[in-house]
This record gives sequence, structure tokens and C-alpha cells, in this order.
Amino acid sequence: MSEGQWVTIIVHLLTGIYGQHIWHNNINIFSYEIEVSTILAILTILSMVRAIVNNLRMILGKKTPLDEYGVVIPRRSTNIWNPVLPIAILTLFAIISYSIGYFHVSPSLFVFTFGFAFAKVTIKLVVSFSRLQSFFC
Repeated sequence: MSEGQWVTIIVHLLTGIYGQHIWHNNINIFSYEIEVSTILAILTILSMVRAIVNNLRMILGKKTPLDEYGVVIPRRSTNIWNPVLPIAILTLFAIISYSIGYFHVSPSLFVFTFGFAFAKVTIKLVVSFSRLQSFFC
């Protein structure tokens, strides 16, 4: 979390000092002209994919750093694929809404709407998991 906050601070400082045109400069990478904003977008997507893959590996049974220090983490014995359904439905709605063109009408409203919806689903999943965990412990 703190790394993302530092990157955000640096991006805002660079934009404040040099202006928004700094993100439209082209950089030569392997004889390709790429904008700096495109590089930031690609790095953001790659870090998101890495976080998702690491979380999925832990859900499917990979040992966590706490396991190496002897901390016992109770694993769920119930179906681990239950949270996939609400997230999949919400993702499907977001893709359909984007393809219809709602994102281009109001990008901030689109991001807020689906951001809050994903946050609500995530909070419900965390609360239900903590209730399930307290039930078994």
C-alpha cells in the first residue's frame, strides 16, 4: 500500500512541477515510440495482475510469509469459489456498461459507481469470511 502511495505522490509532484505535458512525451524503448502515460498504464496493469495472481495463489493454498514464522492461519474448508460469482457478475455488468458507452459519457461517474459497488461486495465478503472464521475457531 505504501509503495502505491509513494508513486501517487511522485506522479502528482512531477505533474505539479512540470505540468501535464510531461506525460505526453515520447520515449524510445526497443525502437518503439511510447508515451510516458502509456508506460504508467502498462506498469499499473502489470502490478494489478501480479497482486491478483499472488492472492489467488494464497487462496489456493500457497504458504504465506506468516506460515514461515510458525503462525497458524486457519484455512477455510468450505468452497473457495463462492466469492467468484458476485465479482464475476459485477465485472460482467462493468464490461457491458463500458461497451454500451457509459464510460465515455462520464468517466468519473462510471469509476465511482463500479468502484463503490466492488468495495461493497468486497466488504461483504470480508465480513462473511470473518463470521465464518469466528464460527470455526
